Parts: sequence; C-alpha cells; structure tokens
Amino acid sequence: METKDTVFISDNEEFDIPNSKGTAHFVMKWPESKMEATINVVSIPKHTRPYIDAEDSETYVPIAAFECRGADITKWFPESGYIVRST
Repeated sequence: METKDTVFISDNEEFDIPNSKGTAHFVMKWPESKMEATINVVSIPKHTRPYIDAEDSETYVPIAAFECRGADITKWFPESGYIVRST
C-alpha cells in the first residue's frame, strides 16, 4: 500500500477534479492509477459540529468528517483554524 505523508486539507480551498465537473478539497493522482484520489471535508447533520461546549467534557464529539475516494485517511492532526473561547 502506498502512503503520502504530510498532506494538508482545508475546507477553505477547492481544486478542480481533472476530467470532471466536480471539485474537492484535496486532489492527487497515485502512480499507476488512472483516476485521481479526492478528499472532501463534509458536514454530517446531527453528527458533526464545529464546536465543543463545556457540557461535552469527557465525551466524544465529532468535529469533522471526510468523504474519501481512492484514498484512506490513516492519521489526522487538526492544526489551525480553531478558536478557543472561555467564559
């Protein structure tokens, strides 16, 4: 299995998918593959949300979801774009 290290994906960036009318937040082509691999950051209603409240302490809260075609995310490290507020 081939891997690609240090990939940055942002839902603020969109790239055209070659030979398609669609776009994705990440597009790449594996050697020896005929099609591009794509990843999109998606929101799943009633599951993901862009915030965590004090009531969420000690609980799992999904803050992101990914639609992957031709690729699998094996590790994810959120890095920036988050705001922390305390009252």
